[in-house]
Amino acid sequence: MLTVGVAATTAGAVSIGVAEYVSVSAQRDTQRTAIDQESTELQETPHLEREEMSELLQDFGISVETADKAAREIETNDPLPAHLQLEYGLDSTQLNSPWVAAGTASGSFLIGAALPMLAAVFAPEGWAVLTLILVTLGTLMMTGALSAKLAGNPVARSAGRLLTGGAVGLAVTYGIGTLFNG
Repeated sequence: MLTVGVAATTAGAVSIGVAEYVSVSAQRDTQRTAIDQESTELQETPHLEREEMSELLQDFGISVETADKAAREIETNDPLPAHLQLEYGLDSTQLNSPWVAAGTASGSFLIGAALPMLAAVFAPEGWAVLTLILVTLGTLMMTGALSAKLAGNPVARSAGRLLTGGAVGLAVTYGIGTLFNG
């Protein structure tokens, strides 16, 4: 059972790491495209970009006169950071790292899978499946509660969401295993 647990845990960690890497890489590509596009627009049509900045500032309730003055003042320095922030909510110095995301996701998966796997391995004879289910669901509830507490969100909702997702995942996995294993 330990061999199967280690293999499944490793496969899961690699899978989630690769998925996170691909997802964040695509997001970073989109961010870089937005930076390049905005930079090009600032070089080719600065007057239109100044008008756009003024309109963005007016959307925050700033008067036309003040927004125009602010847009001109922003334009005297490097206007790219302000445009990126106001148009895309993007800070070009804080782009997401696919490697950090992949490592964090894989590491979290390994840590989260270790406790249920070890509990099942060391469970009394005939209790491995029930132990695995209970420890997995309990670990997911604790993780949801802790993350909600740290973020200042409702604990019951977060813990319930992870409990439900975990229960569905376990049921699907068990169902497929039963279907193919008899």
